[in-house]
Amino acid sequence: MLQPLKIYQSLLGAKGRKEHGLFLLEGPKTISDLLEGGYPFQEVFVDETQAEALKKQYPVIFLHSALRFLESKSIVKLSDTVTSQGIIAVASLPVPATFTHGTVLAFNGIQDPGNAGTLVRTAIAMGITQILFDEKSADPFSPKTLRSSSGNILKAQIQRTDNLESQLHSLKAKGFTLCALEASASQSIDEIKLPEPRVLIAGSEGRGIDPKITEMADVHVRINIQDVESLNVTIAAAIALYELAGKKK
Repeated sequence: MLQPLKIYQSLLGAKGRKEHGLFLLEGPKTISDLLEGGYPFQEVFVDETQAEALKKQYPVIFLHSALRFLESKSIVKLSDTVTSQGIIAVASLPVPATFTHGTVLAFNGIQDPGNAGTLVRTAIAMGITQILFDEKSADPFSPKTLRSSSGNILKAQIQRTDNLESQLHSLKAKGFTLCALEASASQSIDEIKLPEPRVLIAGSEGRGIDPKITEMADVHVRINIQDVESLNVTIAAAIALYELAGKKK
């Protein structure tokens, strides 16, 4: 259903996304790849001045049933980048995921969209597609988070909770083992065997995991490092995910 561009412009903010249940995605390669995979975009907007060049490289985009050509000034209004790539897609926010098995990656206060998106992309590369965002973390469907994940967030099962403590209690009741990734932990993740179902909890860039969440954890692990004080949360969690990916059972 076609909507006024003013509504789509509001999707650049969290309030607009929540109100309308929609989000925006930019980038011809990302949109093209998702379309080829059958992702259900509601509409696709193309800058009329870039249409010819885009069609040669990404023909699948121009087969979309709800393709619309817009003036450059309209595309710019829907973009959050300095220089628009000339294509923006609109989609419905997905239904929140329900976790019952496997590995879940939980974000506790990972506020930087770049870190959040990169970490989701890394998790998916490791075969881990269940991601739990708390209310203090970046919005998974903000343009910056989507862009930093190269659209891979749309391949994941995402749940966002306003109460991470309560949600972790629920997962624990379902048999999930809670594993907190902490620099001060006494054991390294490569020293333990952590059977599924399990939750790997990664904390904020500056403060780490909330103390209340830390207390809930069944297992506390660190990444073995030498000659440096700490690792960026994205790097540390990526190493932990790699270890877990090799320990499916």
